[in-house]
Amino acid sequence: MGAAGGIRVRLLAVVLAATAIALPVLPALVGKHTMPTGVDLWWILPNTLTMGGFTLLLSALLGPPLGGAVSIAGYFGLALTDNLFTDVEPYLPLAMYPAQHGKWVPVLCLVPVALVAHFVTRGLSSWAYRLERNSGA
Repeated sequence: MGAAGGIRVRLLAVVLAATAIALPVLPALVGKHTMPTGVDLWWILPNTLTMGGFTLLLSALLGPPLGGAVSIAGYFGLALTDNLFTDVEPYLPLAMYPAQHGKWVPVLCLVPVALVAHFVTRGLSSWAYRLERNSGA
């Protein structure tokens, strides 16, 4: 394995992915102050981290543009599913508003899997890897 696939590159990919997953928590914390009284922070944090983990996992597997698009479509799909079907909320990975609790199991599953995916792929989708390989770099 050459320098391009070394352990430093893989660890950097993991650190950057972890940062990208964690950074959306900052606006969520600021947004907490604009939420109605009684909305718990433990509802906002797991939803934010779940979507971050999902987006970064798809980014490593499909590439950033397609991964982000699928993530947004998935988010709206969850909201649509929650609104169209009654009693489906317990089976969805996100806690829907006005929930007073969060769902931590999806966070505990998605975030480590996303970080492992970034370690294995060095943060590159298969398309980007083939592009790098074919460029002779």
